This record gives sequence, C-alpha cells and structure tokens, in this order.
Amino acid sequence: MPRNFYWTSLIGWGKISKIKTNNKQKQILMKIGKLVSFEKTIGAVIFRREVDRTFFLLVYSGYWGLPKGHPEEDENEKQTLKREVQEETGIDDLKILEGFRESFWFSYKPGAQERQKRNFRWIVKKFVHYLAQTQSEEVLLSEEHSDHVWLEFDEALKKITHTSARRVLQKAGKFLKDFD
Repeated sequence: MPRNFYWTSLIGWGKISKIKTNNKQKQILMKIGKLVSFEKTIGAVIFRREVDRTFFLLVYSGYWGLPKGHPEEDENEKQTLKREVQEETGIDDLKILEGFRESFWFSYKPGAQERQKRNFRWIVKKFVHYLAQTQSEEVLLSEEHSDHVWLEFDEALKKITHTSARRVLQKAGKFLKDFD
C-alpha cells in the first residue's frame, strides 16, 4: 500500500492548501503542475457616488473590464486589491465594502508566444472581486491601460466586454441596492 503524503497545492495562494494523496495521485499532480499554470487575480468593482447617482469605473486594455492584478508575496487579498488599484488608476482612497466577495474560475490555452515565454499548456485563473467605494473622480492610468470611463450601472453593464466580469458587476449592483 502506497504511503500517503500531503501535497501542497500547486496554486500557493496565501493560505496553504493541502490535499491528501497517494503516490499515484502524486505523480498525476506533478505532471499537471508542469503543464498548467495556476494563478490568482484580485480585482474590484469600484464605484463613486454623486448626489443620487452611482458611477462604476471600467478600464480598457484591449477590452473593457475591472481593475485587477496578481498578488505579490506575503500580501493578502485586500492588500493586493488596494495596491493594484493604486498602481493602475492612481486611486488611493478605497473603502472596501464588507460582505461582498465574488470569485470565479477561468481557463485558457495560451497562444504560441505566451506558451513559449511561460512554458505552460494551460492557464487556470481564479478571479476574486471585491466591491469598493472611492470619492475620487480623477483616474491616473498606468501603462497597462489606455482608457477608462465612469458609467452608471446600466451603461457599464453594456460596455463591459467579458461575460464573467459582467456577472460580477451585476452581483455588485444588486448588493449595493440591498445595502442601501
């Protein structure tokens, strides 16, 4: 009977996840680790209020989406969120609303150039989004983005490119209605 051991998650996101496996399962996981890159991205639905109107921030980098980025070593999700938003938009007065945390998984096969650079056949990403309020209207974009826009909810839903980000925005809009 093969000895059991604890496989530290390939994902390595902050808290260490352990999966109890046997030797055959260990071999399979090690092969997967050479073919698949597991990544985590932290993002935000950022909004600001003016009298009786609410505006949501979208940024453009080949598609309209939400500000997001990867955690650095020893950062928790909220630290990553604040750092990434500040780096990408210049916004540094975020107030993260408690009770809203949406996540989803996405996978894709990288193109030849990315695959050669990163040496993985598949990329599996976990996206985590928070809801955050700002008082700032001014946005100072980083080189990652070429444009931004503040839109009311219905307009933002129409403009956002990816379905998964649109779902997050829909849930954030519902949360805000219930929150008020």
